[in-house]
Amino acid sequence: MTPAEQEQMYIFGANCSINVMSLLVSTLTSAIAALGILIAMHLLPGIESWREPKAIQLLCCLSISLSWIVQSILGYTLVFDQIRAGTMMEFSTPPLIFDIINNIQTSVSQLMVMVGDLVICWRAWVLVPHDKVWRFGLAIIVICNVGFNIADIILVVLGGNGSVINNNNLLQNLGWASIAFSWLTNMAVTSLIGWKAWAHYRTIREVFYFFFVESGAMFLVIQSFALIGAILSTAMESVDTINWVVDVSQEVWQASAEGTLSACHNCHNLLGQLSHCRNTLSNSSTPDQCLIR
Repeated sequence: MTPAEQEQMYIFGANCSINVMSLLVSTLTSAIAALGILIAMHLLPGIESWREPKAIQLLCCLSISLSWIVQSILGYTLVFDQIRAGTMMEFSTPPLIFDIINNIQTSVSQLMVMVGDLVICWRAWVLVPHDKVWRFGLAIIVICNVGFNIADIILVVLGGNGSVINNNNLLQNLGWASIAFSWLTNMAVTSLIGWKAWAHYRTIREVFYFFFVESGAMFLVIQSFALIGAILSTAMESVDTINWVVDVSQEVWQASAEGTLSACHNCHNLLGQLSHCRNTLSNSSTPDQCLIR
């Protein structure tokens, strides 16, 4: 075996290890997401109209879960095709189906995170029912976030690796840029939710619940790891060992963020606030007293 073949074998093994690790985490988070769906549907009373907020929440929840299922199935298919390509074909000529599945999986992942961002922005939207400036700002953030993610999906499909020019150039790779803008979106919206809702929490239990669940701060922390991993993965692409560790960490954190905090946080905890809102609105008619109306 020549040194070039040994290097290709090492790259092949590292990629398989990353994908297997990602699939293990994906399987676990898929189970958690399914549990969140069941809890959310159990908490939902009868939906009289699909224009109701709870109906929108359910649709977002189902779309995230279906996307997650599709991504998991494609992930398993991707690993199997990768192993078959490495054992039966030349390393330098991966099959076309490998690239197609990889592009579809990346696109589904982007769409899933984008829906999660929309849900978080919608949560902040209901907190400012009469403030046109804040609502205009939220609308601009949502439009820009959707634009970044769609542009990234298009470049992934056209270029295969997130850039049609040069994937080694940090400034020309939209993969990390879309994650960065999604992070900024969640930072702004989480801060707005915290500012509007903080005054209504008194006990330590309510404060912890607000910080880790309602405000989306936990999702923001996990998304920070994904952003760091994406930047380091792009900047250190030539360093195989460091890049392998960074990619594993990035896959684990992204899978945890997308599965646990998109499906369970954005759905179960959103819908679980309905009972809290009913009790709050019975004591006050101010819309700021409730995260969901």
